[in-house]
Amino acid sequence: MIARATIGLFAWLALTALPSGAAGIPTYSAHDFIDSVGVNTHLRHKRSVYDTQFAALKQKLLDAHIGHIRDGAMDKDGGFHDADASARFAELGRAGIRATFVFRPMAPREFVQGWPARVAPSFEAYELPNEMNQVKNLPWAETLRVYMPMFRQYVREGRGGSDYPIVGPSLADVGGNPFAMLGDRSADIDFGNVHKYYRAWNPGVEGYGGKAGDPPCEKYRYGALAYALCRAAIVSGDKPVIVTEAGYATGGKPGFFVPPEVQSKYLARLLLLHFAAGVKRTFVYQLADHGSDTGGSMGLIDQQGGEKPAFRELKALMRELFDERDAKPAPLDAALDGDVDDVKALSFGKSDGSYRIVLWLEKAGYDVKTSQPIEVRPQDVRVALGDGFSIRRVVGFADDGGTRERKPAGASLAVTDNLTVLDVGRAR
Repeated sequence: MIARATIGLFAWLALTALPSGAAGIPTYSAHDFIDSVGVNTHLRHKRSVYDTQFAALKQKLLDAHIGHIRDGAMDKDGGFHDADASARFAELGRAGIRATFVFRPMAPREFVQGWPARVAPSFEAYELPNEMNQVKNLPWAETLRVYMPMFRQYVREGRGGSDYPIVGPSLADVGGNPFAMLGDRSADIDFGNVHKYYRAWNPGVEGYGGKAGDPPCEKYRYGALAYALCRAAIVSGDKPVIVTEAGYATGGKPGFFVPPEVQSKYLARLLLLHFAAGVKRTFVYQLADHGSDTGGSMGLIDQQGGEKPAFRELKALMRELFDERDAKPAPLDAALDGDVDDVKALSFGKSDGSYRIVLWLEKAGYDVKTSQPIEVRPQDVRVALGDGFSIRRVVGFADDGGTRERKPAGASLAVTDNLTVLDVGRAR
């Protein structure tokens, strides 16, 4: 059976001194994490949930404090057209939601320079073409090497466009070494780009496939986040990286999907691990189920507009960490002791002086080979806090993505493979 959030086991011990040998908990800005989360959308697709329930999806984005989307800037024969969903992008922009737009290869100067004003105030960033190496019989690397400096010139000389960043092209990791084929294009971009899908593996997997990566990333294994980021750096150099697509399907062929309750906890953990690894932003693929490929079941919302457990869990996490102000928190004096193997813990500081500690077991909860759930047993840990802080609330997550809140009590905390959030404030 799948391990549920065993809320009854949640308990708390707040210490005034950190034990010798305890594992420290890194501190980040809660505001920065919120800003790191985005979703892919397909607003132009007629008769999809994006079309028929646009107003409801807009409200769900706002309810979950998701302020970033990724979608396509679609030209028609190089020009603008009435079916480009620009009015809806503008509506989202007026609600405070910003968009990164993917441009098609060889989009002309006038379209590139004119698109930001057409969708204002939603426009946030330019993105170069999507997975061109998947197009058959196309000299994609040569095309990009010609187009990328042209595109950068279009952007930088355009009216009001010079301040918008350029995200590099995404490449499908489908064999060979497309990143090496394209080579260093860091001069043409502001952010690197990678698509990171984990199939049915947990997001903290150290790799799969049984082989080391290709040079210069041979110290990592294929499938691991570190390997994907290393490969992206072949193209983007030391520029920060955005993961423009990442997610888990809830249907498809064995080994490439997980049940909804596993999608829920894996996706929340994915976003936290990506953020801790320095990924500037991760765009979940996708907001709502749409399409006939594997990605068609990767939505946080189903085709009827209903919330999957993944949406409910992400919304609750985002609400817990939401902070209107961009604070630079001091490190929280906190550490873990006890059965800490495979325990991940991150601390997020907020502008009101409080913190949220997020903990979980980074273990597989689903067997990729047998397509069966794996029971992950809770582990008892102690969280030690420095002087002046105490725990106000303990929030756990269940299989349906819902939260279960408890007051702190007892001597230890049972950490599961789903999230536990600790609300830390000044002791009274």
